[in-house]
Amino acid sequence: MITKKKKNDQRIGAWDTLELIIKDFKVLAAPLCPTPQKLDEWMSGLQNCLVALLKEHTPVSRPSHHSKPWWTPHLTILRREYH
Repeated sequence: MITKKKKNDQRIGAWDTLELIIKDFKVLAAPLCPTPQKLDEWMSGLQNCLVALLKEHTPVSRPSHHSKPWWTPHLTILRREYH
């Protein structure tokens, strides 16, 4: 059985609340003498905090059982022929 990853529906988030939280969001200072590894760790930490905020304040998308996926096996064949 294939399980689909749940996606947050960013069209209907609590944007008023989130806007206030992001304005108060404190970014830690970047390392003074950054190595590529330290800079990457700093940026990853910042990104993880922001993603966690978005997930917390954005409801999970619940697509309809009647919605039709737009990508079809026929499109896959056409794509392979094109490339």
